[in-house]
Amino acid sequence: ILKIKYKVGAFDPETKTQDVTVESIRGLASMKENGNETKKNLSYHWKIKQNEDGSLELWDTNPEFKLQNLEMGIGATRGGFRQGATYLERQGEREVEAEDGTKQIVPVNQREIVLKTSCSEPSPIEKLMDSTQTIFSKI
Repeated sequence: ILKIKYKVGAFDPETKTQDVTVESIRGLASMKENGNETKKNLSYHWKIKQNEDGSLELWDTNPEFKLQNLEMGIGATRGGFRQGATYLERQGEREVEAEDGTKQIVPVNQREIVLKTSCSEPSPIEKLMDSTQTIFSKI
């Protein structure tokens, strides 16, 4: 089980956005901390935008780009010499200005290692696809 503490800001009806911030991760995501809360200061901060049709979009706020995929992976082994790394991967697109002054949409792919444990060889990473494996606790 993975426990994520997060907080959600107030919905801004003018911009139709809402802030979401992840503050800590517990469980398999913090194997090196023996299941305790991660010690590293986490700074995941996103905006949820509501479109005119009622659909929602997730935007990263630093740098600001539209997220198409947000994935967290955790090390698949619990102990021994083979332990995996916990990572957060963001894929999406953002608008940039070209040299000629035109605006272009460019793809963005960022992977950040949240917590790395010692490995003598690569170990498999388990994707968190099933929400029943994740407990979200709102602060």
